[in-house]
Amino acid sequence: MKVYAPINIALIKYWGKASEDPVLPSTPSISLTLEDLGSETTLETSDAFKFTLNGTPLQGEALEKMRTFFRLFSSDEKVHISSVNTAPTAAGVASSASGFAAFSLLLKETYAPELAFDAWVKQTAYGSGSATRSLLGGAVMWHENGQVSNVPFHADHYQMAVVMIDTRPKKVSSRAQMKQSLTHPNFHDWQRRNRDRAEAMIQAMAADDFNAIGTLMESSTLDMHGLIALSGGGFSYLTDASMAVFNALRDARSQGLNMYGTADAGPNIKVLFETSHRDKVETFLATLGYPVVYSKIALEGARICT
Repeated sequence: MKVYAPINIALIKYWGKASEDPVLPSTPSISLTLEDLGSETTLETSDAFKFTLNGTPLQGEALEKMRTFFRLFSSDEKVHISSVNTAPTAAGVASSASGFAAFSLLLKETYAPELAFDAWVKQTAYGSGSATRSLLGGAVMWHENGQVSNVPFHADHYQMAVVMIDTRPKKVSSRAQMKQSLTHPNFHDWQRRNRDRAEAMIQAMAADDFNAIGTLMESSTLDMHGLIALSGGGFSYLTDASMAVFNALRDARSQGLNMYGTADAGPNIKVLFETSHRDKVETFLATLGYPVVYSKIALEGARICT
């Protein structure tokens, strides 16, 4: 069997777990599922449990993590799982979200096709909380109770560009940094602000208010990275080049070309823009000197390949 899951990019960020068993987020998050980047995953019988990522067999801790997730669905470990990411792996471009969403769908369809959607979402979160949002297309909210649902959104009005500043694997995992942020005195203020932003984002999306959507997205992004710096002794996933792109987007807006940026746990910047302005956006982003991948908003999440 072969399945595919697209990446999703959070506009209202997920940062920190309220619980690890079950996995629950500390605040709601809202994302957009992207059509053109994701993970394709297959399952075949084997003499032992094997997992190949982008052509390389996993070993040690990485393999055990996949085995642990596999055991949520089956005890028959004589399988070979092979997964290929079309987005850079472990570089803050949501490859783990699409990877675990695809892996989870593959296991559900193979071993537990009767599993209810809500239960499937909760099991998926044990691999990656962000992966739960890749199970659906469009705009998706991961609620504090662990469930996901679509948020009304005019998907055809918008697209996203991923500015590939540095595609090397990051040195500090987001899981480790999240745990550190949870203990910082400013964490509860972050929760309050991000919950408020989630509510405001639902309203902005319903009203198709691009400037409000973009402003809330940048606010959640920079607030999250500020918390990371505070709780990590000045550590930042954002580089000088990342901040230069944010500043360039701000300058473009002052000249009438509305684009807004976001970044996850990595240096690469995702740019949200209106579909009608794509030609102008492409011209502008080309001046930054980095490779750029463009994507429409996906209307479908994780799915079986035909």
